[in-house]
Amino acid sequence: MPLKWEFPGGKIEVGESPEEGLIREIQEELNVQIEIVGSLTPTNHDYDKFQIRLVPFFVRIKSGSITLNEHKKMLWIKKSNLEVLDWAEADIPIVKEIQNLI
Repeated sequence: MPLKWEFPGGKIEVGESPEEGLIREIQEELNVQIEIVGSLTPTNHDYDKFQIRLVPFFVRIKSGSITLNEHKKMLWIKKSNLEVLDWAEADIPIVKEIQNLI
C-alpha cells in the first residue's frame, strides 16, 4: 500500500507461528530484536485483488537501533493521534482497537 501508513510486519513463512514471523520481519525491516508482550484481535480484510489477515501484537525493543531497511518513514505517535494518519484499510480496525484501550 504505497503512501499509506501500516504497522510493521509481514508474511508468515511456512512453519512459522505469527509470533516467530513478526520477530523475523521486524529484524529484517527495522534491524531490532523484539519481544512480544501482548496481542490484539486478528483481522481479515478483502482488497480488490487479494485478502490479508493481520495478527497484531504489542512488542518491546530488546536491542538494536531502528534502521529503516524497507520503509520510507517511521513515526512514534500517541494513540489519541493515530486517526490523523492515512492508514491502509486493513490496519484501521487495529487502530480503532488501540484507541479504545485504557
